[in-house]
Amino acid sequence: MLRRLVELAQYTSRQYATLADDCIGEIRLGELTTPLVDKVIGKIKQDVGPPTAKSCRSVISSVMNLAVRYGAVMINPIREVERIEVRVKKTPRALSELEIADWLRQLSADDTARRRDLPDLTLFMIATGVRIGEALAVVWDQVDLVGGEVEITHTIIRVKGQGLLRKPTKSSAGERVLGYPSLFWRCSDVGSPRAAGSTCRSSLTPSGASAIRRTPAAGSAMPEEKKRSPGSPHTT
Repeated sequence: MLRRLVELAQYTSRQYATLADDCIGEIRLGELTTPLVDKVIGKIKQDVGPPTAKSCRSVISSVMNLAVRYGAVMINPIREVERIEVRVKKTPRALSELEIADWLRQLSADDTARRRDLPDLTLFMIATGVRIGEALAVVWDQVDLVGGEVEITHTIIRVKGQGLLRKPTKSSAGERVLGYPSLFWRCSDVGSPRAAGSTCRSSLTPSGASAIRRTPAAGSAMPEEKKRSPGSPHTT
């Protein structure tokens, strides 16, 4: 039944499969009761953490909702399972102009950061407000240099056994057209696709030879730069 859920995102599909195998893979739908699910969710919360437990609760609830609609069971036992509240450890906030300038100055002065193209990647993320995976998934034919807009439609994920994939955002709400200040192109080393010798389907921030850049590599590089630049405590 899990595999019949339509067109799930690949990352979400892996969550469903892992959940079925590790938690309820040997249990029939009719055997899935509220006490049993409550015990499973409680163990996940204790062993892994509240965010994962909350996700697993949603996954099981979605499966049981589908089972109810198909008449396989009469009620969804997840309805009576206690909801899980996930506390935010630190309230996020936007960097001030002085903090942005200081952070970019530190990145630009660091040889390792420049070699990893972190100044341009960071500047693009600040200018547009997109996530790191979305920034790495932007290709040149999504950029309107004249109108000052960039189209966000995809993100970069790693799928086990397949490598890096450029996939659509999870929902239509993630697809959007954003404006960006022209100052970005003047301050960065990112040029036009023709000037860079690449194609319109090339990434703005490739790892080399117009390849897809590794999101984990780019993401893990940020904390490394933060350690070498302790003057910016609010960057994550």
